[in-house]
Amino acid sequence: MINVGFSSIFISGLDYPKSIDVNSEIFYFNTTLINSENEVYSNLILKYSLVDLDNLGLVYENSDKLSFDNNEVKIISKNFELPDLSSGNYAFNLIVTENTGAPIAGMKYDIELTNSGSNLNLPELIFEKSPHMLATDKNGEIIQKSYGSLGNNIPQDANKFVEFTLKNPQNLELETKIELFNSYSIENKLKEFNQNLNLKSNQDTYTLDLDYTIPGTYIVKTSFYNQGSKLFSKELRMVIAGESASIVSLLNKKDTYTSGENIQITGTLVGPADGRATLKNLKLNLQVSQNSETLIETSQTISQLGFEPVEFDFTQKTNFDLTKYKVKVTLTNLENNLLDEIELDYEKLEAEYLYKEGTIYKADFQGCFNNDVCEDFEQTLGNCYDCDKAKQQAITQEKQRYKDSLKNDSNQTIINNEDKQNAIKNFTYILTITVILLLFVIVIGYFVLRGIKKNE
Repeated sequence: MINVGFSSIFISGLDYPKSIDVNSEIFYFNTTLINSENEVYSNLILKYSLVDLDNLGLVYENSDKLSFDNNEVKIISKNFELPDLSSGNYAFNLIVTENTGAPIAGMKYDIELTNSGSNLNLPELIFEKSPHMLATDKNGEIIQKSYGSLGNNIPQDANKFVEFTLKNPQNLELETKIELFNSYSIENKLKEFNQNLNLKSNQDTYTLDLDYTIPGTYIVKTSFYNQGSKLFSKELRMVIAGESASIVSLLNKKDTYTSGENIQITGTLVGPADGRATLKNLKLNLQVSQNSETLIETSQTISQLGFEPVEFDFTQKTNFDLTKYKVKVTLTNLENNLLDEIELDYEKLEAEYLYKEGTIYKADFQGCFNNDVCEDFEQTLGNCYDCDKAKQQAITQEKQRYKDSLKNDSNQTIINNEDKQNAIKNFTYILTITVILLLFVIVIGYFVLRGIKKNE
């Protein structure tokens, strides 16, 4: 998956247990999420999960939706019981994505789990070959294999399977479930397949049919169950070649607007997932509605769209107060076929904490935050340097006096240095003249003495 998420949302620190007994302890984590920019995010997704490092199986996952006001800070605290897991080494993953699934920020940490309970013989699957995508032609010949997140291109008309080889299936009653999601619209499940496996005692390869032909990029999630109890899941990326496009990011400048303001919606598009084709003359449509009534509708043409991300911008004046409204963006081709759409909800956001210039402070902070910006709450207080012109002028004058003082000190230093240099020059000159005179006296004395000796 390409990363076109914006980086203004970031994770600041994480507190979590480095080791835990799943039989007797509650798992927890505490972290801080920060929106460092003057942008509004609606329905971001915070995902947290545990992965077994022995087989890279997803054994626990959960998520929460979050919306961020401008420069908002969210302090997150979670605690929950983990399922009955085997002792071993795991990875704790924390990731923030846009509503479309595009990743924004993420962290990965190691954790050691122990299970001191009586049920120590937990069912375990051992793979000779882990789950991967398999594509065959009409004759059953393999034309493509794709592992993990590679997402190698699969022809649209190919037969598609999830394939894996079990090394030791044990005496399990194994069921599987395949769930198909659009990579950039992960909320809505596209399709689900269920199948019981007729396990063999020795090593064997199994294939799960995946009947889907619409071009695009997808997340294929395969889950394994034993007698109804989930063991773990595996996620794969599948790319079906052909004409496709996705809206991978959508941003709103403000949470609410008053009549006469410009609503500003920006975002990012990406073209065919197979990276081969370039689409031309696509139509991108914006619709803003409130109380089931369409208030704004406008469109623009995207001249061409390939695999490289393309940014778009809608700036439109609103003649209505937008307080609780929906923004819907759709992307269609020349034949008016829908390629992708996204719809987000907006309403007034109330931030408890704000972030500015590296500092986190409470939004209702009743004091001056001196940063040369007159905030609304500072204006209300009426006694802040940032909002008081006289005090600002006094500060400016004081700063200027300080600069002048430094300048004067610097000039005085230069003058003192010049005086020292002149004194040294004068001393050197006098010393030189003195030496010359002494030499002259010595020479004259020498010749006088010599003359006296001759006369004698």
